[in-house]
Amino acid sequence: MNDDRDAGDEKSELGRFLTSRRAQLQPADVGLRMYDERRRVPGLRREELAQLAGVSQAYYTRLEQGVSQGASAEVLDAIARALRLDETEREHLHDLAAGGRARTTARRTRKLGPEQLSDATRQLIASFGRTPVIVLGRRSDVLGWNRTGHALFAGHLDRESPEDLKHRPNFVVPKELGGPGGEQTNPEQLFASGYAACFHNGLRLIAAQRKLRLADSTVSATVGLLAIEDGRFSLEVALSAYLPGLTQAEADELVQATHQVCPYSNATRGNIEAVTITATV
Repeated sequence: MNDDRDAGDEKSELGRFLTSRRAQLQPADVGLRMYDERRRVPGLRREELAQLAGVSQAYYTRLEQGVSQGASAEVLDAIARALRLDETEREHLHDLAAGGRARTTARRTRKLGPEQLSDATRQLIASFGRTPVIVLGRRSDVLGWNRTGHALFAGHLDRESPEDLKHRPNFVVPKELGGPGGEQTNPEQLFASGYAACFHNGLRLIAAQRKLRLADSTVSATVGLLAIEDGRFSLEVALSAYLPGLTQAEADELVQATHQVCPYSNATRGNIEAVTITATV
């Protein structure tokens, strides 16, 4: 059984407000059954409140302890409903959360400077040998990679670019999600690079098994965001294989067979709304 008491917790004003309101609710008030058990906290336990609000216990605990400061309006409203807050209390909850976010942002702005790899991290990267490695910073900057990590994830970029503090590759948020977009490397581009490389290796494998000769073949992939219902997003993938020396029929059959064995294809099958594959000879 979890004990909600946290010795030495330094709670934020938001955390104190949530704790006090949670203590005022009894299980019977929200339709929860009691089982003749000794309860060590007044009111609801954190796990019970989290379940009512539809959030994880770990996340709600961090919110009460002042560790998490980025709760969305939807999450705050769900917690307000679970706590049976009136309109004034709900607005106060939002105000407290907004104040916490502002203070956290101000602290980070003052204290956090450009990140650089430590010697220990560089040694750790080297220890992976030919296994692809990429190291990301707190702002999703690429701080470093090894030779195979660079080739797999962003071979189109200068390998030394992470050393340039002003022009590091960054996982920018796409425009579809409200970010700036642009030409910098983002997660979708890295996924496309990995998918293309994996699919190309699969093509070579299937071609060798069928005794087909591939000369100067290439595979490119484009990955984009696709808006679906209820404001959610999925991915769409377009794979294009250039297979000179084959007939169109051989090329079409080869890419479809590869789609059945490629690890990326199998890992994402049924999870990506649209995957199109074309072959040219």
